[in-house]
Amino acid sequence: MLNAQWPNPLSRSHPNVRLLFRYNARGYDLNRNFPDYFRENQVLRQVETLAVQDWIQNHKFVLSANLHGGALVASYPFDNNPNTILNQFVSSASLTPDDDVFRHLAQVYSFNHGSMYLAVPCSPLGTKFVNGTTNGAEWYPLTGGMQDYNYIWGSCMEITLELSCCKYPPTNQLPKFWEENVKSLLLFIGEAHRGVRGFVTDEFGNPVEGAILKIKGREIGFQTTKFGEYWRILLPGVYKIEAVAEGYAPTEAQFAVIDETPTQLNLTLFRSTAVSQRVQANTTVNPGRLGGDGGDDNDDGGGGDGGGGSKSRNKKRTHKIEPHIRVATIKPQHSDAGEVEVDFWDPPLLTRNEDPFSSHTTKPQDTSAANSSTASVLRLTATDCYCLLLTLILPSISFF
Repeated sequence: MLNAQWPNPLSRSHPNVRLLFRYNARGYDLNRNFPDYFRENQVLRQVETLAVQDWIQNHKFVLSANLHGGALVASYPFDNNPNTILNQFVSSASLTPDDDVFRHLAQVYSFNHGSMYLAVPCSPLGTKFVNGTTNGAEWYPLTGGMQDYNYIWGSCMEITLELSCCKYPPTNQLPKFWEENVKSLLLFIGEAHRGVRGFVTDEFGNPVEGAILKIKGREIGFQTTKFGEYWRILLPGVYKIEAVAEGYAPTEAQFAVIDETPTQLNLTLFRSTAVSQRVQANTTVNPGRLGGDGGDDNDDGGGGDGGGGSKSRNKKRTHKIEPHIRVATIKPQHSDAGEVEVDFWDPPLLTRNEDPFSSHTTKPQDTSAANSSTASVLRLTATDCYCLLLTLILPSISFF
């Protein structure tokens, strides 16, 4: 339960500023309460944290941001670093395999913000963040943050947005904060339509849930949903993707990402007990061309140049998924049971190429390709006073 006396438990302020408002009613800092990638976090897991973990695992997200106060910067993973002797005394950058993507996402927000990109320190002795962005661990390391948890265990790109030098600004400043942040928020959401996405199915067109995928050269993997969906935000370039699942032969495919629209790439996994290790990285099932020296028409894997293969299975499986974007917010229940309710709402569709303040787009769009996934796109975990800001402007969101 988010107690009304502690309204900002997920806040990430400077570690030397230990304010009462950082903690929940039980005295725990929830943004130090998640499992950690670099070291074991032995802090007792709170009901709020467990609820968020369950939410992340049951609703796969593409892109996420959590909103804090106390600084003016967009911070990206990792928040923690390996436990070395040097890191105990000096803060240093701890970069993810997707560092290029995280830097891009942070800069999309910063450069479209009213003043974040100017990198003006909050105080004469305060930190000056170049371009208004920073690596979390380089700023200062922390254990058990939600940002790293979402990236490692949630297959979701999350950054932390510190939106105000004043940690608790008066309510009469909220319209100013809205004007400074609305364009950044909308364009940040549009970044979900970048990179690669598709479906992983078996040779009969059935979705493969829990398949593990990895972009070659980037060691942090991600998983498919129960519908076989997957996605990954990537910058323009040529990549190779690998997919594995228990009971299936692994597959690999090369693809290109362009700036205008996301790449749609469907992958087929073949059961390793039925076919040879040669697989095809598309949705066409053609047992007659899977190699081997032949087989009868009833052989699941057979065929090859030697003949055979079931013609009835020589079909192209297609999936029609209606475009949909969902934004979810947590609404804590004011009870001793520690219940947390999750609200979903459907915002107007806005791609990353669309200026929210212009009646025209700056680049051509392909909305059919850009919105082929049913995945929830963005989770905005509002903390500090910004929950009031968003509820003021978007009354359909309720945080408390």
